[in-house]
Amino acid sequence: MLRIRNLHAGYSGISVLHGVSLHVAQGETVCLVGANGAGKSTLLQAVSGLIRPISGELRFEGQDLSRMASHRIVAAGLVQVPEARELFPSMTVRENLDLGAFALRNRLAAADIRNNRARLLELFPVLGQRLEQKAGTLSGGEQQMLAIARALMARPRLLVLDEPSLGLAPLVIKEIFRTLQELQAEGLTILLVEQNALAAMRISTRAYVLQAGRLLLSGTAEELQANDEFRRAYLGRDYKAKWER
Repeated sequence: MLRIRNLHAGYSGISVLHGVSLHVAQGETVCLVGANGAGKSTLLQAVSGLIRPISGELRFEGQDLSRMASHRIVAAGLVQVPEARELFPSMTVRENLDLGAFALRNRLAAADIRNNRARLLELFPVLGQRLEQKAGTLSGGEQQMLAIARALMARPRLLVLDEPSLGLAPLVIKEIFRTLQELQAEGLTILLVEQNALAAMRISTRAYVLQAGRLLLSGTAEELQANDEFRRAYLGRDYKAKWER
């Protein structure tokens, strides 16, 4: 579904990513792990058309993303939930949700958009209680749920999430990942960037580890759990006890 080959990307001509290659197959949840500054968000920005690659190949369902405008990438079915959520704080929850369907406005009837919104309010019941509330007044966890729901309004075939647990309380993180598992069960393909490696590995089919803009490790969740270097760097000494919770 998504294939990245020998990607070099960065800012102002300075490369942050150095020859990164990875793929995401339909129905998978693939996690991208790495420390701050490893290049994870740069990769997502390149995939979403927010920056142009210096060189390399970016393809989504056979389409070349390297020169495609970001709104066309969304319309093609690849939708990102950004790290900072990027909600419209002065607009209501309902208005933020409806903006998520903007790319589909010429392809879907208003009734279909309403039905999609109703389905997402079942997935995130708290948003149904806040429909006329300004997005900027929501809690951090509620804002993250709204950001995910807004992305789902675009009916993505590949959902990309950048640090969905960042700054959230443990109970809220648990709820966010439970929701991602529900979306998995429905067949949604997910590319997940997440520093909470333990939570991410629980739901991931495979994972890649970036270090200083280069691919360091890759494998299934089980393979990386068995890797001493990965365990020490990302799971901690008591990872077995945490994993079993």
